[in-house]
Amino acid sequence: MRKRLRSMRALAPEVAARRLLGMLARKGYPAGLASAVIRDELAAVRTADLDLTDVTFGAMEET
Repeated sequence: MRKRLRSMRALAPEVAARRLLGMLARKGYPAGLASAVIRDELAAVRTADLDLTDVTFGAMEET
């Protein structure tokens, strides 16, 4: 699922979540479990993006 999520970075979080939920539902995962996993992974991606942005801007200010 992380590979699929990486390919959806340009999409709105709601769209990515809907598509991932559909993918996991087709594979037979329960809706509650799939929703929890998707919510956690989207939060991790947002945190990673913010950390990467902070590092990038910090590096740009030094030059």
